[in-house]
Amino acid sequence: MKAIRFTFISFLAVLMLAACQDDGDDAVDEDSHAPETDETEDTSDEEADIDIKGTLWDGEGDVGIVLSHGAVFDADSWEEQGEELADHGYVAFAVEDTSEDEIVNAANMLVEEYGVEEVVVIGGSAGAVEPIDIIQEGTFEFSKAVFLSPGGDVSSIDNIPVLMIYSEDEGYDDLEETADFKTMTFPGSTHAQHLFDDDERAENIMEVILDFLNE
Repeated sequence: MKAIRFTFISFLAVLMLAACQDDGDDAVDEDSHAPETDETEDTSDEEADIDIKGTLWDGEGDVGIVLSHGAVFDADSWEEQGEELADHGYVAFAVEDTSEDEIVNAANMLVEEYGVEEVVVIGGSAGAVEPIDIIQEGTFEFSKAVFLSPGGDVSSIDNIPVLMIYSEDEGYDDLEETADFKTMTFPGSTHAQHLFDDDERAENIMEVILDFLNE
C-alpha cells in the first residue's frame, strides 16, 4: 500500500473563502469608496486552522485510524504500521502535528472525506498525551485507543476499550486489566515506537493490535 503524503484543506472552506472574496469584490463595485475590511484575512486564518499535514494509507475500509507519533518521530515513522493497517482494510492517517486540534481535524477528515464509520487513535509516548485529553474531554468520540508507553494517565479512561503497550522497566505502576483495558508488556526499557525496531517484536505487537481492533 503506497503512502500518500499531502496537506488536506477542507473543500468547504475553499468555497467559503471564494464566496467571501466575491462578496468583497461586489461591495467594491457598488461603492468604490467603501472602506477595506479584514474579512479576507480572517477567512484565510480560518482556512489555515483546518489544514492537515500528514501521511495516508488508504485501506478503503469503514474504520479509520489516526496515528500520533512521539516527540522524536514524525508522521512517516508510522510507515510500516500504516502499510500493514491498510493491508488489513483500515484507513490510516499519521498526523505531522500532534496537537489536539490537528488530531481532531484528522479524525473528522477520515469521517467526512473517507466515509469511515468509526475512528481509532494510536499514540506513542508524547503522542498519546493529546489523544488521552481528547477522550477524557469528549472532544471527539474515538471507538478504541492504543497507546505505546503513553505520556499520560491511560488508567483514567473508562468509556472506550484501551490497549496499552509498554516495557516493564519504564516505570509504570502495576496496571490491572479489565474487560475494556488490556496491556501488552515486554522485558527491558524500550520506549514507545522504538518497540517496533525489533522485527519479531513488531510483528507480535501488530498481531495484538489487529486482534484488538477486530474485537
